[in-house]
Amino acid sequence: MKKKQIYFSSGGGKLRKMTLIMKMTVIFLLCANLVMATESFGQEKYSFSLNRVTLEEALNQILQNSGYYIVYTVNDIRKIADVSLNMEQVTIEQALDRVLSLNGLKYTVSENAIVIAKDASAVKNLQSEQMKVQGTVKDEKGLPLPGASVYLKAENTLGVTTDIGGHFEFKVPAGLKGKVVLVISFIGMETVELPLDGREHYEISMKPEITSLDDVLITGYQTISRERATGAFDIVDKRQLEKPASDLSSRLIGTTAGVQATLTEDGKASLEIRGRSSLNANAQPLIVVDGFPVEGGFETINPNDVESVSILKDAAAASIWGARSGNGVIVVTTRKAAKGDKLNVAFNTFLRFRQKIDLDYANPTAASADQIRYEEMIFGKYGVALNEGIFSEDDVAGKCYTLAQIALNEARLGNISEDTKRLRLQELQETDYKDDVYKHLLRNPFLQQYNLSVSGGGERVGVMTSLLYEKDKTHYIGTQDEKYMLNMRMNSDICKWLKLDISGMFQYVKKQNNGAVLYASDENDIAISDLSPYEHLTNRDGSYTHIVRDYYLPAMERLVGNGFPYSDWFYNPLQEIRSRDRSTKDIKARFQAALTLKLWEGLNFSSSLQYEIFNSKRRDLYKEDSWVVKNPVNYYTEYNDATGVVGKSAYPTGQFLDQYTSEMQGYTFRNQVNFNRTFRRHDFNVVLGTELRHRRTTSYTSPRVYGYNDETLTSKLFPNGTGKLAIKDLFGNTITVDDYASTFTFNTDRFFSLYGNAAYTFDNKYTISGSVRTDASNFITDDPKYRYAPFWSVGGMWNLGQESFMSDYLFIDWLRLRLTYGYNGNVDTSTSFKPLVSIGSVENVYKHEITGSIASFGNPELRWEKVGSVDIGIDYSFWGGKLAGKLDYYRKYSKDLIATISISSANGTTSQKLNNAEMLNSGIELEVGSQLDIIGKDIQWYGNVNYAYNLNRIERLFVTDNSAKTYLRGDFKEGENASTIYAWHYAGVNKDGIPCVEEGSSPDGLRPMNTVYDNTSDATGWLRPQGVKVAPHIMGLTTGFKVYNFDLSLIVTGKFGHKFKRSSFNYPTMGKTGTSKIWVHKDVSKLLDGDKAMPPLLTDTEDSNQMYYDSYYTDAMDYLYHNANHIRFQELNLTWHIPEVWLQKIGFRTAAVYGQINNLGLITANKYKNDPEFPEGTVKPERSFIVGVKFNF
Repeated sequence: MKKKQIYFSSGGGKLRKMTLIMKMTVIFLLCANLVMATESFGQEKYSFSLNRVTLEEALNQILQNSGYYIVYTVNDIRKIADVSLNMEQVTIEQALDRVLSLNGLKYTVSENAIVIAKDASAVKNLQSEQMKVQGTVKDEKGLPLPGASVYLKAENTLGVTTDIGGHFEFKVPAGLKGKVVLVISFIGMETVELPLDGREHYEISMKPEITSLDDVLITGYQTISRERATGAFDIVDKRQLEKPASDLSSRLIGTTAGVQATLTEDGKASLEIRGRSSLNANAQPLIVVDGFPVEGGFETINPNDVESVSILKDAAAASIWGARSGNGVIVVTTRKAAKGDKLNVAFNTFLRFRQKIDLDYANPTAASADQIRYEEMIFGKYGVALNEGIFSEDDVAGKCYTLAQIALNEARLGNISEDTKRLRLQELQETDYKDDVYKHLLRNPFLQQYNLSVSGGGERVGVMTSLLYEKDKTHYIGTQDEKYMLNMRMNSDICKWLKLDISGMFQYVKKQNNGAVLYASDENDIAISDLSPYEHLTNRDGSYTHIVRDYYLPAMERLVGNGFPYSDWFYNPLQEIRSRDRSTKDIKARFQAALTLKLWEGLNFSSSLQYEIFNSKRRDLYKEDSWVVKNPVNYYTEYNDATGVVGKSAYPTGQFLDQYTSEMQGYTFRNQVNFNRTFRRHDFNVVLGTELRHRRTTSYTSPRVYGYNDETLTSKLFPNGTGKLAIKDLFGNTITVDDYASTFTFNTDRFFSLYGNAAYTFDNKYTISGSVRTDASNFITDDPKYRYAPFWSVGGMWNLGQESFMSDYLFIDWLRLRLTYGYNGNVDTSTSFKPLVSIGSVENVYKHEITGSIASFGNPELRWEKVGSVDIGIDYSFWGGKLAGKLDYYRKYSKDLIATISISSANGTTSQKLNNAEMLNSGIELEVGSQLDIIGKDIQWYGNVNYAYNLNRIERLFVTDNSAKTYLRGDFKEGENASTIYAWHYAGVNKDGIPCVEEGSSPDGLRPMNTVYDNTSDATGWLRPQGVKVAPHIMGLTTGFKVYNFDLSLIVTGKFGHKFKRSSFNYPTMGKTGTSKIWVHKDVSKLLDGDKAMPPLLTDTEDSNQMYYDSYYTDAMDYLYHNANHIRFQELNLTWHIPEVWLQKIGFRTAAVYGQINNLGLITANKYKNDPEFPEGTVKPERSFIVGVKFNF
C-alpha cells in the first residue's frame, strides 16, 4: 500500500524562495490541469462522518483512500479548526468541495498532486454583508441530533454540522434571504427543507427515514454496517417499535419474512425463525439484550425503551452465538442518552380494552334443552341400575351425575314423582349458565400502562432512567397482574481512551390468581367448563347454589347433617373465588457493565459482565369455606355407614396453605478484542473473545400446611399423625394420607466459550467474513471430540451496485449479492451423558428407607445439536427507495438431534434419548417495500410485503413403534414433516350397523368403533396423513400513510397450506366409575337430527358397549380436519402528532395522541367460522382497543 504524503511550509522570511517555488509549481500544475481538462478523481463513492475536527484532520480522512499528495501553506490550514462533515456516498471531489469552500479555500488537481490555496472570491463573499443562521435540530422525541448537516440548497458549500447539543450557527450573505432553502439532513432521518426566511432561531424536528440506506446490524458482539454484512438478517422498522405494547413480541408480528408468530389469548407471541430446527429442544430464538443473552425473554424488556431489534437468521449472522443460535437470534438494543444532552422527560401512557370471552365459542357446550334430550336418551343405556342405598356395591354417592341425571334417577328410585321430575327438567331447559358466568366470573379485560423516562448528560456522560407501571385485569374476575419495572443506563467517557457503560433492570410483578379458568389444569382450578349448561351460581335470594362436583348431590345433602367437620360440604365457583388468596410475587433483576479500553486507532479491548437474579414466591391460601379445604377434611373422615358414627378426620380443620419458592442466579463474563479500521480501500473488522457463563436454579416446594390460621400464623397437628397412615375413608375404603415432605431441586449449567469473527471489505464492493466458536459445557459429554467441536460460518457479499459498469444505471440505490454457509447449535437439557437417578422425598413404607429409580439411562456421547445452513440472498433498492427489498433461499440441515429412539432391551430399556435424528428445513423469503412522497413530505405512503415458504422433513429417525397410538399422539416419523397430522378415515357402518374406521389389521379392513383400538399392529398403512399443523406459507403486509400530522398504519398477516382440527361431538356416557360429570358438545343437536357424516348413536340395545366409542377414534376422525388458510387483519393504528407551534406555548417538545385496534377481522377458508389458530373450544384473542398519549419536554 502506497503511503500518503503531505508537503507543507511553516512560513517566515526563510521561506521566500520556497514560496516562489510553490508559486511556480502551482502555475505548472494549473497548466497541466488545463491540458488534462476532463480528468479528475475516480468515481468511487465514500461516506464521511467528521465532527468538530481540524481541517488538517479532515483532509487526512478524506484523502486516505485516494493516493493523492497535498500541497498547502501552514498558515492557510493549521488555523482552521471545528470542521464537521457528514456526507454519504459521495466522491472525494465532492467532499473536498464542501469542506474547503466552507473555509474560503480552493484546490487544483494534477496527476496525483492537490494544491490548496485561498479563494479570493470566497473570501470576498465571506467579508460582505452577512446574516446569522442558527437553530437546534432534534428528533421527534425532542432529543438533540449532533452531527446533522445544515446547509443551503442552492449554495451547498455554505453550511455546518450540529454540535453535541444539536445546535448550529453560521453566516450567509444577506442577499440570499428569501431566495434559497435551508436543508437539514441526518443519517437515518428524513431530510428537512425550510425557507431561509431570516428568522432568529430555527427549531427543526426530524423523523426517521422510511427506508434507511445505512442501517447497521447489531449482532450483540459487534455493530456492522449493513453494506458489509454477509449474513441474512432483518432490522425491525422503528415505526413498529414506537407503537403501544405490553410485550415486545407483539411488535414483531407480521413485520419480518420467515418469522412465524403463534399468538396467545392475551396477544403475546411465541416466535419461530425459518422453521423448526429441533425435535425436543426449546424452539424459541435466543433473546439478546444489549449484547447479552437474557433469562426471562421478552417479559423482562420494557418495550418503551427499545431502540432497535435485529433478527439474525443464518449461520453467518448468528453462529457467533454458538450452541444456542440454531433457532435464530433476536438482538434487542435499548435506548441510551447522548452525552451533552439536555434534560429530557418523556411520558407515554395507554389504556387497552378488550371484549369479553365469547362463551359460545370458547366453551361449545350443548344448549340446555339439547343436553337434557341427550341425557334422557342415554340414561340407563350405559351404566348400572342405581339403587336406593347411599352406600352399596354400586354406590351412588361416588357418582357425579348432572342435575338432569339426578332428576331422572331420583324419579327412578321413587324419591320424587314423575310430575316433579318433569317440572325440574323443564326448569333446567329454560336455564342458561352463561348469564351467571358473564355476571360473576367474567369481565372485559382492561390493561393500563404508564411509562416515564428521564434522560440527560454532561460533556462525558449520558444517563437514561425509565419507570414503567402496568396493571392487567384479565378476562377472569379475581385474576390480575401488576408490574413495576425500573431501567437505568449510563454511558461515560472516563477519558479519551477509556469508556464505561453500566445498565440495570429491576422488575417486580405481583400476580393474583383467584379467578376462574375456562379449563382446569389442576384439581384446585375453578373451571367454567365444569358447569352444566343449566346450572346457576346463585339462588334468587343471592345465596350460593350447590354445584355438582365429585359426588351424587342428593346423597351429600343427606350426609352433611351427620356430624362431619364441615356441614357445608358443597361446591360453588363464586364462593370458591371469594374463599382463596392465591398470589405469586416475582422479582427479577439484571445488571450489566462494560469497560472499553482504546488501545490505539481502531483497536479496542472490552471486559463486560452481566449478572441476573430471578426470584419467585408463590403463596396459595385456601380459607375454610373453600372446597379445597372442606372436601379433603370431610372425605378423609372415618364414617360407619351402619351406625352413622363419624370418627376422626386425617386432616385438622382450618385453612390450607401451599408455598413454593424458586430462584435463578446467573452471570456471564466476557473479554473481547475489537479491531475495526479502514486503510484506503481496505476495511477490516475483527472480533476475538472468551466467554464464561454460569447459571444456577433452585426450587423449594413446602408441604401443604393444614389447619393454618393466617391471623395467628399457627397451624394444627394432624389428628392421626403424618406419613402414609392407613385409614378408612367415607366409603369404607382403606386409604393413606399423602406424603408430608418437602421437595427440593437444584440445577447448574456452565459454559466456557472461545469465539472469533472477521470480515474484510475491499473497495466497498467485496466482503468476505468468517466466524468460529467453541462451547464447552457441563451437561454434554467430556469427550473432547464432541465437547469442543466448533460452530463456524463463512460468507461473502458482492456490492454489485458499486461497480463502475453499473454507474449508468442511476436508478439503482444499492444491489448486493450474499452467500453464506456454516453451523449453529441447539441446547437440549432433557437428558444427560450419564445415567440419572431420581431420589424419593420420603422413606419407602415397606423398606423404611429412602429409595430411588432410574430417570434416564444416559447418553454417553451426548453432544450439541448442529444446524448446518446455506443462504443465498440478494438485497436491492431502486429509485431512491421507491422499490426496495430482498430475496433469500436457505437450506438448513439439522443433525445430531436428540430424539427418543428404539434400542435393544439388553440395555435395560427399549427406548432412550440419543443424538440420532436429522431434519431438513428449506425455503425462500421475499420482501418488497416502497415509499412515495405524494405531496412532498406532507403526504407520504409506504408499504412492505413479506412472504416466506418453509419445507420441513425428518430425514432420519429410528423408531420401531408404528402403532396407531404413536401416530395419533403426534410422535415424529421419518420422512414426514415434524407437524404432520394423522387421522382415522370414517368408513360408515358395517353390516351389523356398527360405525367403523378403516384398519388394515382387521379381516374386512374395518374396525368397529365400540371396541378398543389395536395398539400393537403397524398403523402405517391405514392412518391417513391430513396435512401439517404449522403453516408452510406465511405472509405479512405493513402499510401506512402520513398525511400532515396524522399517521395511519395497517398490519395484515396470513398463513396458508396447513390444517386445523375443529371440535365436534364427544360421545359422552354415564360411566360406572369416576367423579366427573359429563360434558356434551353442542354438535349433539346435529347428531340427534341424524347427521350422516357423524357416527350414529346405538340406543336400541342393552349392551353397554354399544354406547361406548373409544376416544382414540372419535377425537381423531378425518372429517374433523379442515383448511387452516386465513388472513388476519392484525392491527390498525392512527396517531396525531400535535403541531409544534401549539406545543411551544406550553413548553413541550413533542406530543401525540394515538389509537389502535387489534384483531380487526379474519378471513378464513373453513365453513365453520373457526379461527384456525384458536379453534372452537379455545380462548381466542378478542378484539382490543387502545387509546394513549405521549409527550416529552
